[in-house]
Amino acid sequence: RAHSQADLALPAPVMLPLFVAILPKLPGEAGGAAGQRAYTSRVCEGVARRVIEVMQAARRGWKEGAGRPRPKAVVFSEFDNDLSQVSSHLTLALGSGAVAEHWGPFRSSELARFRHNKQTFRRCPRCGYENEPQVEHDACDRFLFQVTLTPHGGDPLDAEADPSAEEWAATWLVEEERVFVREGGGGAYRRWQLRDFDTYRNPALLTAAVREVWIDAGPLAGSKLPPPRWPAGAAPPPARGPAG
Repeated sequence: RAHSQADLALPAPVMLPLFVAILPKLPGEAGGAAGQRAYTSRVCEGVARRVIEVMQAARRGWKEGAGRPRPKAVVFSEFDNDLSQVSSHLTLALGSGAVAEHWGPFRSSELARFRHNKQTFRRCPRCGYENEPQVEHDACDRFLFQVTLTPHGGDPLDAEADPSAEEWAATWLVEEERVFVREGGGGAYRRWQLRDFDTYRNPALLTAAVREVWIDAGPLAGSKLPPPRWPAGAAPPPARGPAG
């Protein structure tokens, strides 16, 4: 039979003032597809901030142990692109553990995570990555790069001229979290992004604006792979500096 709000003893809804997400366009957002994408992204970022503000206020009024469940929110949109962008901004601000995305092949496990605050995953025996249970063929979804280290600021060594060349020639499986890139031959490094993949794997697209790739050899939480190791006696490169 159908249940009512009184039947389930649900609390009365709290009606908040209408939130208007529309923003005035900046000069670079006035025309063209690129400008529209930038504007939509900025609007969705504002919506994500509003969701965070509302939830922070709700949780300030919630007392643990008072018999009430911890406040949660469902964000809905009839436009998939907008919802995806809001979700991305929420994940960037709060972390993936705070956002469940009810879409695609993982919607059942995501719904269970939202309801019970428990995440189900399948840990990769090789690298330790926490995969969704529905990943096909027992594969691992973590992106790995096969890299060869070279002396900082120089060319690969000649095996006949330098006995350490064999060590330098060793290849390493590297997680994408270790990869940083720098454009324009200077400035700050930034974290590798998926959109960089086509550029860096195609030599024809490597221009003067795309110069250096940095591999962070420090500890990496959540990975069982050994970090890249500099050859014995080799000086590690200077500090990368803050990521952009």
